[in-house]
Amino acid sequence: MDTIWQDLKFGVRLMFKDRGFLIVAVLSLGLGIGVNTSVFSLANGLLFKTIAAKQPEQLVRLYSAEKDGSLTGQVSYPDYVDYGNGNQVFSDLIAVSQASVVLGEPQNNQQVLIEVVSGNFFSGLGVPASRGRTFLPADAESGEAPVAVLSDRVWHSQFGAAPEIVGQSVRINSRVFTVIGIAGKDFNGTFSGAQVDAWVPLLQSGDMLGPAWRGARERAFLRLIGRLKPGITLGQAQTNLNGLFAQLKESYPQISRGVSVQLQPATLLQGNLRQSAQVFLIAALAMVSLVLLIACVNLANFTVGTRDS
Repeated sequence: MDTIWQDLKFGVRLMFKDRGFLIVAVLSLGLGIGVNTSVFSLANGLLFKTIAAKQPEQLVRLYSAEKDGSLTGQVSYPDYVDYGNGNQVFSDLIAVSQASVVLGEPQNNQQVLIEVVSGNFFSGLGVPASRGRTFLPADAESGEAPVAVLSDRVWHSQFGAAPEIVGQSVRINSRVFTVIGIAGKDFNGTFSGAQVDAWVPLLQSGDMLGPAWRGARERAFLRLIGRLKPGITLGQAQTNLNGLFAQLKESYPQISRGVSVQLQPATLLQGNLRQSAQVFLIAALAMVSLVLLIACVNLANFTVGTRDS
């Protein structure tokens, strides 16, 4: 302890006595710490940033794993229905797809990205509307009057943040939807890097996702997010989904689904992108940690040399 205290006192005296040493120390440690902080922040944003939802730690994504280890994150609507009806581990199983559409009237419209979602999307995520409301079970049925929830961004940019927009009609492609709510400004959908401007129920989407998708088991276009029931672990959910996956493979052997189903935490970055980012960031963290170590060793050697002289 005495030795450490003496070293600390010597270091403080040296910093105030030798400005060159002070500059070298600050630059060396600043470079090492700054680079490490930047990479850790990048890793946190890419690998661990979750959906802006209630209790996001309970959310998982479903993937099909291929023989080469790659992950396919899309399933067909019939498979989604079977997973939803057959599982015992999710309080909600949410389906999401994306579509590029034209929002607004012909004389005042813009191309936007929307999420076409199952009726339990907002309730399953625990995301409320900032104005109006989100979808009710009846809203999500085919044959009902089409409804939509707008993003806070498009509400401001295209509709001037007019509160009376709730209850009015907007045109999405060729269909007219009634705006029932505005999402919170912090909610931007379920995918990293995508600016989502509206949400419409899956069964009211018309031809936005192409023709005849409801009965097409070979058409994989939906990404699934499950909310684990209280007390259910990721491992227990994986076991339950393994059984459902095996049943689907046996019942519909002509459909390609990969070799297994895989559950992962529902971060914004997903699937193969997340795997690639993870490999890159592990290598980057190793490199910047080495930079910090070299900076500390050089500073220690410089201090010893200065003391000896």
